[in-house]
Amino acid sequence: MWRFIVLLSLISCFIVNVSYSQSSPIKFGIFGGVSIPTGDFGEDKMFNLETGKGDGFATLGFGGGLELLYSVGAPGLNWHTTAGFLYNGFDDKELLNYIDDEDAEVTAGNYFIIPVITGLSYQAPLSPTLDALIIGQLGLSFIKKTTMELYYPETDYSLEVDFGMATSFTFGVGAGLLINDKFNVTFRYLGCGEPEFDVTFDEDGDTYDGEAEISVAVFLISVGVYF
Repeated sequence: MWRFIVLLSLISCFIVNVSYSQSSPIKFGIFGGVSIPTGDFGEDKMFNLETGKGDGFATLGFGGGLELLYSVGAPGLNWHTTAGFLYNGFDDKELLNYIDDEDAEVTAGNYFIIPVITGLSYQAPLSPTLDALIIGQLGLSFIKKTTMELYYPETDYSLEVDFGMATSFTFGVGAGLLINDKFNVTFRYLGCGEPEFDVTFDEDGDTYDGEAEISVAVFLISVGVYF
């Protein structure tokens, strides 16, 4: 609950500042890029199908999103809000290697991450057409891990693991370049902590509930344009 309160407070602050900064130029932006799993999210050393706990086994992904910037008074300083949608796959081959059972079949599903973060960015002039960007943001991410299935054809044994949506406090830090005050290239680390997923297990038709914690963090390399 406190995470939603933090997000609402940040949004309220954003709205108030927009309302009282009529003369401030506002920039809207779009971006697309590559989502690189980092830390335990990208590791593939351990995963327990029955508990849902372990490394992320996440693979290289992609994503995009929208941004809104407006000046907060000081030259080059902007309130910077980002809403994105990121996709990362799951390395089912490595999971099979971990299980070490040639008779098993695994359908691993994917990760979807929706970060909504806001904070400050600073433009430091390097030349008349080039600025350096420094970005720091806080907010929430909504994370979905799609269904995983384990099946043994010889015994007809099956285990289906259905992950619910998780919400996680997220921080983003990064830097980049801004060209002609319009085109940008940014490098951002998004740390989402260890979100807790509600999980439903279906083992040969018998269902039971549990929880899973998976560390989620990505390094986002993006290109975008401001209007």
